[in-house]
Amino acid sequence: MVQTAGQAVTYDIVGTCEPGDFTVRQYNKTSPAATAGKVFALTNTVTPNSFQQAVATDVRPFIVVAQQSGLGTAGQLNSPTVLAFAEGQVYVTAGGAIQPGSYVMPDANGNVVAFSGAADNKVGKFLHLPGDDGASSQKKAAANNDIILIDLNEV
Repeated sequence: MVQTAGQAVTYDIVGTCEPGDFTVRQYNKTSPAATAGKVFALTNTVTPNSFQQAVATDVRPFIVVAQQSGLGTAGQLNSPTVLAFAEGQVYVTAGGAIQPGSYVMPDANGNVVAFSGAADNKVGKFLHLPGDDGASSQKKAAANNDIILIDLNEV
């Protein structure tokens, strides 16, 4: 996560991580826009290999675009790289209904949906909605466009 000194940290917006999961790396990208919280997949159709916004048929490795304060829209569009998470717990947008504890995969828009594909297109596991981290029997299902926390290490 990129943070400016003195800036308040909000952990329940897309493209941010849980406290302690601050491993953000720089990756090459082919997609012109890099929207925070979108899932990107590696493509080898360009040289050098780069990441682009994922679709449902993409397979691992996946990354999740991090919040990039200070770049602005023009900076994100013109940059050949993107800051992203490849591991840890990160907030993304649900592209449909997902039950807690379910594995997730990319949808056609770079969001995540309940897993229904091949093992190598799992992005991670849906942990919970923001503020809903109690016992598993109390966790709520995600609906379309909900912000959710996923664990990228759980594949």
